Order: sequence, then structure tokens, then C-alpha cells
Amino acid sequence: MAEHRVRVAIKRVYEKPDPTDGTRILVDRLWARGVSKDAADLDAWMKELGPTDELRTWFGHQPNRWDAFVETYRHELATPLRQLLLAELQGVAGGRRSHWSMARAIRSRTRPWSCATICSRRERMQMTHGTPRRNFS
Repeated sequence: MAEHRVRVAIKRVYEKPDPTDGTRILVDRLWARGVSKDAADLDAWMKELGPTDELRTWFGHQPNRWDAFVETYRHELATPLRQLLLAELQGVAGGRRSHWSMARAIRSRTRPWSCATICSRRERMQMTHGTPRRNFS
């Protein structure tokens, strides 16, 4: 069977939706300021997949904390509840054969720091290489 490449794009929720986005899913706990739900044109908002309030507040988008943030957030994603939510994310996104976009609620165009970045890396790896593993850590 031929391998299907999965396209998971990272988009800013502030950007105008594009027909090539596929399914649009916001994975941040906080809604983006100044963006209406209609303008965001999202298929789902999976805020429970975002980092905990404590981790998000501690990180504060400080570059020197990124590596520790990634490690801690990956541990959060490994919990049973988050594993169920990741499986649901794949269902919402249409499985292994679709193109979809994870929206991030960060205003910066240059900073790569967001939970969507971490989630999308895991989803690309899992969905491109076959059946998702139970644990993402």
C-alpha cells in the first residue's frame, strides 16, 4: 500500500482562511484577541490540548524557556486524557489521508513558539508512519 503524506500546516488564527487549509483546528487554550469565531472559520477549537495554564504562564514566550516548555508539554500530552484528545484530533482532522491546519493564537509572525508547533510535529510523525502510538512522549 502506498504511503500517504499528511500535510499539517501551522497557521496563525489571525490570517485569513485559505481553501488549501483543509480542516482548521485551534489547539490553544486561549482564544485569540480581536478575532471573531466567524472570521477564524475554524472546524474545531480543541482548547484542552493546549498546555496547562500553569505551564503557559511560566513559559511567557521567553526563548530561554522553550526547551523546558517543550519537554513539559510533551509530558502533558502523554497523559491518558490528552491521548484521547489527540485521537479525537485525528478524527476531526479526517484521519491519515487529509490536509489540515493547526491554528495558533499567537500574534507574532516570526516566533515559532506555540503548542500547535509541538502538536503538529507529533501528528505528522504519527500519521505519516502508520497507526498512531498510544503514547506521544
